[in-house]
Parts: sequence; structure tokens; C-alpha cells
Amino acid sequence: MTEVAEVVTHASLAEALAAFQAEMPVIENTQTAHVTGKKRDGTPTSYNYRYAPLGDINKIAMPLLGKHGLSFSSRPTITKTGFELIYKLRHVSGESDGGRWPLPSPDGDIKMQDLGALITYARRYCFIAVTGIAPGGDDDEEAVERADERMEQRQEPRPPDPRHAAEPDDAAERDYEQDIADATSPGSLSKIAERIVKDKRMTLEQRNRLHQQFEARMGALTEPAGEQPELAGDRDE
Repeated sequence: MTEVAEVVTHASLAEALAAFQAEMPVIENTQTAHVTGKKRDGTPTSYNYRYAPLGDINKIAMPLLGKHGLSFSSRPTITKTGFELIYKLRHVSGESDGGRWPLPSPDGDIKMQDLGALITYARRYCFIAVTGIAPGGDDDEEAVERADERMEQRQEPRPPDPRHAAEPDDAAERDYEQDIADATSPGSLSKIAERIVKDKRMTLEQRNRLHQQFEARMGALTEPAGEQPELAGDRDE
């Protein structure tokens, strides 16, 4: 267990976070995950990557957060936009920074064990994002290289894809645009995306436009400007 000898006073969250980041050591990736799937041409592919589990991150980071007057909290909560993980980084000055991560509804078909794993995944990445921690090593560099390779492959010309129509269907695109605009929760928006993926009436360009609209709408639903999420326990009776 990491021991913290003293508590350092900082005037602001930004100052405390900068000091925390300067003192935070590199966290080693100790666990290995195996991913399998298929390439665009249907050939199988698989690779391994290493990561730092949440317990290893917390063991090192939490004492240092406390040393600099910082704390992190997260909880799955039902809000106006659905089931979400609310996370927040706080400073003793009263300043805070946080956000929300959409989660699948516990009332759906998902198993509780799978939901628990998704919540842990969300907590890990929200914590890493809001504190600026970068667990890493050579595997992170390899991941960047794989991403660069995928980007180069996307830029190469490809033969027509049978999953997309050769001619645009403007009516279908307009219908989906309206559905996306009318979506009131991340869950309903995700169901619309599933329908778009299965619909072969539209061209690739139409799908790309709908994807951009989907991302913009998802951002509006999960992070409404100037509005704090209304938690179920905060409503007036």
C-alpha cells in the first residue's frame, strides 16, 4: 500500500491536478486481453493487448489524489437521459470536473455480470480520462501503430461493397434523420443505429452522414450544454 506523508495545499483544481500528474508514476500494464474478429474482407484476425486493471490504478493513484486535495467518485444512476455512470473529480476548494458515460439499461436483456463488467470498464476509462493518467508501455505504441494502419487501409480504394446500395435512397435517409432528431435517450438512439446498420437501401455516403448526425445527437443527449444531470434521488417530491 502506498503511504502518503503529507497533504499539499493547492489553490485550485487545475493546480492540484498538475501537481498530481507530475508525481504520478507510470502504471504498468499487467493484464492481457485477447481479441478476435474478422477483417473487412472476411478473413479472421486476432491480437493481444495488455492493460492496467482498475484495482492497480486505484492502489497507486488514490493516495496521491488525497495528498493533493483531490477525490474521485462514480456511481451508476438513472437520469433523465437513461442509465448512466456519473463521475466527478473534486478538489477541496469546491471546484470539480466530471461527466457521464451511457450504460445499457439493467431492465434489458443484459446479464447482471456483464453489466457489472461494463460499469467497471466505464469507471476505469472515466477515471483515466478525467485525471490524465496514461497506463502504458510498448503496447500503447503498438495500439497507435495498429490505428494508423487501419486509417491507411480506409484510404485505399475498394471495390463496391454489397452491403451498400449503388444509388441513394433519399426517403430512407430523411426518415432516419427524423428518427435520430426525435430520439430522447442514448438507448433509443442506439436502437436506431442498429436499424441503419441492417438497412441496405442507402449508399455509404448516406450512412456516413447519418453517422455524423448520430454522434452529434448522442453528444447532446449525454452532455447537454449548461445542464447538470438530474439524479433520481434529487427530484422534489
